[in-house]
Amino acid sequence: PETGDNESFMTTAQILNYLKTYNVIQLSEKRMGEALHKAGFERIQKRINSKNPVYGYRIKEVAPNPFLNRVV
Repeated sequence: PETGDNESFMTTAQILNYLKTYNVIQLSEKRMGEALHKAGFERIQKRINSKNPVYGYRIKEVAPNPFLNRVV
């Protein structure tokens, strides 16, 4: 994972909802968190509009397949 300007904070549930719009594979939040951890993403804690902490990841949203728009 790279750090950059167009990062956004997303929870594993938000990431799964984003991915569900592009595929039909059933994924669990626990497995998604494990996969993100193995890929080197750091789990961070943030307080969003509440006193309770929310755990999530800094990620950069990309198109589902960035190679589809590529001209060969």
